[in-house]
Amino acid sequence: MAQYTINYLNGDTETVTAERSEYDPDSRPLFLYTGDQPVAWIPQANVRSVHRLNNQAATD
Repeated sequence: MAQYTINYLNGDTETVTAERSEYDPDSRPLFLYTGDQPVAWIPQANVRSVHRLNNQAATD
């Protein structure tokens, strides 16, 4: 699994562990999934950046 660091416009930071990500170009959020279960819904409106950390760091 990978870790994703989400940096919000208000300065908050969140780290989410997920197996995969999907971007929906129509509604524009980023979805993070573990298996078939969504673990995060990241709207584009209040997010500065999303960084995917390497897989090794997520499993240590």
